Amino acid sequence: FPVTIIECYTAFQDYYYGMELTEDMIRAAALKIKPDLQFTFGNHALDFAQPFTRITLYDAVKKYHNLTAFDEKTIDALLATNRIALPKSGMSLEEKIYLLFAETVESKFIQPTFVTGFPIEVSPLSKADPKQPHLAARAELFIAGMEIANLYNELNDPFEQADRFKLQAQAHAAGDSEAHHYDQDYVHALEHALAPTVGLGIGIDRLAMLLTHTTSIKDVIIVTGK
Repeated sequence: FPVTIIECYTAFQDYYYGMELTEDMIRAAALKIKPDLQFTFGNHALDFAQPFTRITLYDAVKKYHNLTAFDEKTIDALLATNRIALPKSGMSLEEKIYLLFAETVESKFIQPTFVTGFPIEVSPLSKADPKQPHLAARAELFIAGMEIANLYNELNDPFEQADRFKLQAQAHAAGDSEAHHYDQDYVHALEHALAPTVGLGIGIDRLAMLLTHTTSIKDVIIVTGK
């Protein structure tokens, strides 16, 4: 079924600005419905009045799995214990940590929470974080266990983007059905220049669910046609 997403881009800003903008937009929408910013969704009480929490992906995995450090043996054991199948062969430790996060941790975020520090391997369109080059300059917002928004510093180097797409194509060939395809048109567009930019996308259908206490996405999707 079709979904509704709002996307926006701001030149000469970064994903920290994107988090502030996303939080401001969602809170402004919530205020129109309930001035006290207290919502109920399923069995959850949601508080949009408090500043949205921020946590890194690695800290979240450490917290929810009570880890003190990351090593291949430990992560492999956790994946096996949770019966999580690897989507492709030859996955790096960082990709495995992300998989463990996606399958076991992200659903735990009930109150509005920005997760940062995603591995660069799973962020093919994002710039690297200048302070931690092995991580992406990216954040995702989770509420009630659902991903509501995704935002990142747009990768604007056409050569690096082409290399990232090649790695994604290899991952797809290795069995990862969610890997990004090689987008020659996008690379060609980047060759004509893109200013430093943060882009963000918000899932309007899921946000509408949260703000209207609707637990079925089919009840909030806009239907068009005959």
